[in-house]
Amino acid sequence: MKMDQLKVLYTFIGDWDTTDKEDVYDLVTKNIDQKMDVYLQKLVARDDDMEIKIKMTIERTHKNTFNWSFFLRYSGGKKPAVYIREWFMKLNDLVNHAFDHFKLQLSDLTV
Repeated sequence: MKMDQLKVLYTFIGDWDTTDKEDVYDLVTKNIDQKMDVYLQKLVARDDDMEIKIKMTIERTHKNTFNWSFFLRYSGGKKPAVYIREWFMKLNDLVNHAFDHFKLQLSDLTV
């Protein structure tokens, strides 16, 4: 898959330091490369001009928990895949769980 076909947009809400943001970027990249790559390539194989957009908003609450909304949309798709969680305690578990969720949704589409 050509990287220009995939766009990842991040919005961070709350008090975030650079290290935590970098951890999110690294986790997302790792999940795309290791969990999602095969499924995303199958979508792109359907259409050379396929565009895939992942938009995520992560909020760090005053109680140091995380709220997350995650949308995956691709050209030709009727509706986006959506994953929303609130009050998650561990950021890495939240990111990994979200990508597991989307991998299952995409596996239904790419069979």
